[in-house]
Amino acid sequence: MKRITRKLLACLLMIGFLAGSLWTSGSTARADEASEDVISITYNTHVQTYAWFNTPATDGEFSGTHGKAKRMEAIIINVTKNGEPLTGCLRYRAHVQTFGWQDWVTDGEMCGTTGLAKRLEGIQIELTGELAEKYDVYYRVHGQTYGWLGWAKNGTCAGSEGRAKRLEGIQIVIVKKGTTPYVPTYDALAGIDTNAVLTLDYSFVSPNGNTPSALNVDGTPTEYNDITVPDNNSVPQGGSAAGQDIVEYARQYKGIVPYVYAGTSLTEGTDCSGFVRLIYAAKGITLPGNDNWEDPDVYKNIGTLVGTDSAMAQPGDLVVTSGHAAIATGNSNAISQLNSRQSVQEHPIRSDYMNGSDWVIIRPFQLSK
Repeated sequence: MKRITRKLLACLLMIGFLAGSLWTSGSTARADEASEDVISITYNTHVQTYAWFNTPATDGEFSGTHGKAKRMEAIIINVTKNGEPLTGCLRYRAHVQTFGWQDWVTDGEMCGTTGLAKRLEGIQIELTGELAEKYDVYYRVHGQTYGWLGWAKNGTCAGSEGRAKRLEGIQIVIVKKGTTPYVPTYDALAGIDTNAVLTLDYSFVSPNGNTPSALNVDGTPTEYNDITVPDNNSVPQGGSAAGQDIVEYARQYKGIVPYVYAGTSLTEGTDCSGFVRLIYAAKGITLPGNDNWEDPDVYKNIGTLVGTDSAMAQPGDLVVTSGHAAIATGNSNAISQLNSRQSVQEHPIRSDYMNGSDWVIIRPFQLSK
């Protein structure tokens, strides 16, 4: 009886030990599973006309608009860490029309502006702390004129600056280091197509042309060449005498007017719209206070719409987009205040200088007589 009791007791102890081991193993597995971080990202964009969208995009989904010529004005990004918390956060900043690069903001804070009609032109997104040690953040933007740019990664710049090109849409995704998963990509015709692989590509459009350039570590382009502009000081034939007079008056300021945002002086400085406004004002043409001169509700008070074919522009015509304004000089050229590096220059009317998707030519009433 004692032998049976001892054997039974030994069996019970063994069973208890095995059960405990299994419980401990299961608990450890569950703990490991719980501590396996599942990182997700959500983001919402503030877009011209639409404001904030009702539903944020998540994990690579598209946020913004496509084919509507609407600028992204602001963005809010949030990272959710499910499971055992990791140190670090996601931070981001944007290059904003007029203001340049803003300060860095973190999870849930707004980047950009609202109510100021300013476009986002570039964006940088990066992780910090343990998040950065375990994960990579990829992002790509749909830019005016250029369409989809390649995927940027971990703080490199996506978009452009100094090109007066708006960001129209964005995708963002966080992945574990060493992985290249499939992610959603947006196609205007097919909608969401999940058959795309994350691959790092150059994603910054340099100010000297349409071709993306290599990036430095800080996300700036390695090349920064001046824009080539035509050397043509002769007044083209055609157009009204008043239009040719406007061109001659504007040309005397080539290269000598400093670029100053909202500047109102041909000696102390102007921006692109200020230069156009002052040149016309000197010749008796007053432009509306609203700089959205390409809007039909605005340009009907300026003159007549000529079209979008640069060959149709006569000297003195107003050439304008949502991001730039110039005065036509003839022969498909125009003169405008370009930027702080070049000041006022004469240049071709093409997508490199004017926003090829939506620029228009307007002939002021005084020039139509």
